Amino acid sequence: MNRQLASCVFITITASLATWFPGQLSAASTNEARVTRVKNRVQLENPKDAAHRASINDIVHEENVVRTES
Repeated sequence: MNRQLASCVFITITASLATWFPGQLSAASTNEARVTRVKNRVQLENPKDAAHRASINDIVHEENVVRTES
């Protein structure tokens, strides 16, 4: 009886963890990044637009180029 109870508890815990963790994960897109800090001169260049100074929370897409100068 104890072995059945232990198996039931193990399966219940495993199933609940397997369904809970993926819902808690919120990964960012792998094709973009976000500017979190700007030090010195940082520019974002996009093939479609003119270059502009980077600012906090700018989104850097995969086609963008980040240029830095000291």
